[in-house]
Amino acid sequence: MDDNALNLLYLKQFFSLHTHVKTATNGKEALDVISRFPIDVVVTDINMPVMTGDELLATVRENPLYDSVKIIATSSDNEQVKKLEKERKVNFDGILIKPFNERKLTEIIVKTIYPIFEDSDELSQES
Repeated sequence: MDDNALNLLYLKQFFSLHTHVKTATNGKEALDVISRFPIDVVVTDINMPVMTGDELLATVRENPLYDSVKIIATSSDNEQVKKLEKERKVNFDGILIKPFNERKLTEIIVKTIYPIFEDSDELSQES
């Protein structure tokens, strides 16, 4: 989820072969998508209009129906993300620092879905 049209286009292109991938331009749209489709992972920008990424995180974490949904934040400022997590008393499942490339995006999604790779160099060695 991203409000920047270029970023969203980039992500749509990257996932174009995956028809089950959904997109949204703000947190409210993302909540609608989450309520209508089985979603495993949400990749969200922190600074979004209507509902920010951290507001989306807090809202999703309040609903037990979405306990299995993993949420990854994207931001150019890791400290901002950590501060927002602390203020809201909830944590993202992963943080992806901008700018990022396809390898980093894929790596953080895999590490989020399969935490066994969290402290492993296996993924990096395969690149």
